[in-house]
Amino acid sequence: YPSMNLGFIFTEAAQLDSKVLSYGKFRASFANVGNGAPSPYLTSNFFNATAPVQGQLSFEPNGEIGNPNLRPETTSTIEFGTDLRFFENRFGLDVTWYRSETTDPIIISFIPSSSGYTTAVLNGDGPIRNTGLEILFNATILEAETNRQLGWESSLNFNSLRNEVVSI
Repeated sequence: YPSMNLGFIFTEAAQLDSKVLSYGKFRASFANVGNGAPSPYLTSNFFNATAPVQGQLSFEPNGEIGNPNLRPETTSTIEFGTDLRFFENRFGLDVTWYRSETTDPIIISFIPSSSGYTTAVLNGDGPIRNTGLEILFNATILEAETNRQLGWESSLNFNSLRNEVVSI
């Protein structure tokens, strides 16, 4: 499964010596990963051993209909972000935007028990899309000059996530 990451620290590349902006970095990443079935027994039908009947072994069908055509679900993710620090790293701002899309999601669907089974395993048709924005602001409120034994740091985190079933 391919994955690529790229980071660029523009304050070092430009040899920026600023009293305001201490550190600046842009980053981008892409990943494509797969996910198999949650159980190795979902691609075929099988029997479970039950309590012996009159001293003989007995078996009953498993409650799930296996799917020999089950495909792994695939998720592709792209992410962009920046990390900025100000006033000798006393304040920081980290902003990340991401989008992921899952195709062929594996779904365990309930079916009428009159069929002899209770669930069926199948791949969903449409993609599921997640888009989000994360913002982290941190600040060093108090920093003792002697041995750094006393300090106060605070963080504020914001997250927005939108999940969308594109089609079924």
